[in-house]
Amino acid sequence: MTIVVTLLTLLAPLAMLPVNAALCSKHKKYIWLYCGLIALGLAAIGYNYAPFSWENADLNRHFLYMERVQQSGMTWQEASETKIFEGLPIYFVLIKIFSFFSEPQLLPAFTTFVGYFICLYIVFKLDSSNDINITFLTLFVVLSCIYFLGFSSGIRQYLAFTFFLIAFYFESVEEKYKKTAWVVYFAITGLHTTGVILIALRLAGEVLYRAKNKTIPIMLVLIWSVFQNMIVDMLGSLFGGNVVIDKLVELAGHYSEHGSKVIWPFYVWRMFFAIICLIAVIVIIKTRNDDDKVTERYLYFSLTVLLFTFGGLTSYDVFARFSAFSFMLVLPLISIYLKKIPKESRGIFIFGLTAAGVLVLFVNFWGYSQTHFNNLLDMLFTNIFTFIRGIIG
Repeated sequence: MTIVVTLLTLLAPLAMLPVNAALCSKHKKYIWLYCGLIALGLAAIGYNYAPFSWENADLNRHFLYMERVQQSGMTWQEASETKIFEGLPIYFVLIKIFSFFSEPQLLPAFTTFVGYFICLYIVFKLDSSNDINITFLTLFVVLSCIYFLGFSSGIRQYLAFTFFLIAFYFESVEEKYKKTAWVVYFAITGLHTTGVILIALRLAGEVLYRAKNKTIPIMLVLIWSVFQNMIVDMLGSLFGGNVVIDKLVELAGHYSEHGSKVIWPFYVWRMFFAIICLIAVIVIIKTRNDDDKVTERYLYFSLTVLLFTFGGLTSYDVFARFSAFSFMLVLPLISIYLKKIPKESRGIFIFGLTAAGVLVLFVNFWGYSQTHFNNLLDMLFTNIFTFIRGIIG
């Protein structure tokens, strides 16, 4: 059956998406395969994300950079001297590789596949439930809350989040590849300057994990925005001249002066789920035992990211971006949290979470409708041969 499902998914990945989601919840021993098949279905949608040239979409800029690299045959040395790729060698390598292919749409397809594969893998590795319904609920909520355009359009920051997530998972939960994880953390700074913040949060999470008195580190992370200007000035004075730090300082100034307009439906649901995540992490920390598939180090890092996210409430850009990372970290813990709450309250929580997930899915669909995708038939006929044809030209 597994072979048949795989072949059918390669031929019609989008149509097989619900089938693979159901099978993935049931057959956990094939976790790698089914996570990949679900991600392939989402990649088919990513392939068909086609914003008009006049739309203010990040993907249009990525395509423009890809075209420049392709036409000029830009080298690594030349890239390092441009404002676009200066200090971002991993981003340049990504754009360079996809500039060789005939279909630029392979870029959003690839990043969507990789990003969702990592998120799904974390979901099923941390799932401690033998209840198919709870597993499917966790999967549904995670897929609802991850903003699709983050992978298919934003690309860099969401990839930075998921690469950091998988490296941290292996370091903290599996407790292996620890040196490799730190190599990945620093490499991420070459993809997006967010990597610097993620490293700082990783260190802060370690301090919180080890601290006997946790009140002071908690308060410092929570009120970081009060000291934002001082921190930025200090980074600029101490490490000015470092390309990555300079970009981070520039980015901080840009967001403080030209922050995105608050979109209230997105703001409200993110706040709601961030609060749920915070409650879940605190409950699991207080009741954790050796049967739970999560370590205290993972939990305290998650708490640190959540506190940082709440500390950035006054900046919609910070809150929206880091709440997304919080969801990637914490929502996979739903099954563990459900074991901690009284049975009489469990049904209410499951119903509420399901209803909230459905509502968020509709809100996100409304957001997706504001931009352009190819029609449904194009999506349904996007398959492995489409991707191969785009690679070989």
